[in-house]
Amino acid sequence: MPVPQVFGVDVARRELAIARHDPRSRQCIMNTEAAISRWLGELPEPAMIGMESTGAYHQLLASLAVAAGHQVYVLDPRRLKAYRNALGVRAKTDRGDAELIAHYLARQGASLHPFVPMSPALESLARLMRRRSRIVVCRQRLAATLKDCPECSPQLRRIQLQIRRLLAQIDARCEEIIVADPTRKARRERLRTIPGIGPLTSSALLTLLERIPYENSDALIAAIGLDPRANDSGDHRGRRKLTKRGPSELRRLLYNGALAAARESKPFQDAYRRYRTRGLNSTTALIAVARKLVRIAFALDRSGESFDPLRLAKV
Repeated sequence: MPVPQVFGVDVARRELAIARHDPRSRQCIMNTEAAISRWLGELPEPAMIGMESTGAYHQLLASLAVAAGHQVYVLDPRRLKAYRNALGVRAKTDRGDAELIAHYLARQGASLHPFVPMSPALESLARLMRRRSRIVVCRQRLAATLKDCPECSPQLRRIQLQIRRLLAQIDARCEEIIVADPTRKARRERLRTIPGIGPLTSSALLTLLERIPYENSDALIAAIGLDPRANDSGDHRGRRKLTKRGPSELRRLLYNGALAAARESKPFQDAYRRYRTRGLNSTTALIAVARKLVRIAFALDRSGESFDPLRLAKV
């Protein structure tokens, strides 16, 4: 079986810088459907094509490459930045980034998960959830910027009212997408039976679970960024910190959900007390509760069952 050619692509709004790993070659094409389709048609056999996640600019290339039968990998920009620093690459250019992506994919491709396109409805839901998250962050930053400016208070109130209306419209559209599919709606309703998991958190979890078939709950926790990173060397046992590699808004929602569950649900109250008895501070204990919420969500989504507090109380 021939070894597939490996290509790295640096994606910009207008152009794609393309680098082939072996034999090395470089080219640049327009980021349009016609140009991308023509380039994909020139490839002699199925290839491995890697690109950074860029929000929206990479989506056309990724979808067309998958449709053409190629293996596509959408890579985390932070991992590529760390890889660039590890190699000691001093300059950063579009063509250099394309070569770096090809180099990374050629060596790490066996450990990476190929890109799987989402259905139009799921893609729309994921896009709306991402935009909602950014709007919430912008609202918080705006409020913090103008909190000590009484002259701006009337304008701030008007802006906040408009933002609330916009968020309500986004939530309504997300709800329409979910209820339009009975299976998706049932999955979301099962997640909402978990204490602390409300409409927003359940929708965000559902988007993640439907997009990627995670092998186990540990993989889901790692995707969200709630897994602790070890910092040990010899006899030294360093402080554990969260990797925070996943969506920050979902981590925030899960933390708030853990806070609500630890206050209102006896099984989670008991779990929180156990964590505190072990010597964990309140924040770390709530993060542990949040991980428990994720494990339960994964189990319920896999089994098709609803949350049973009696079963959790026995754990």
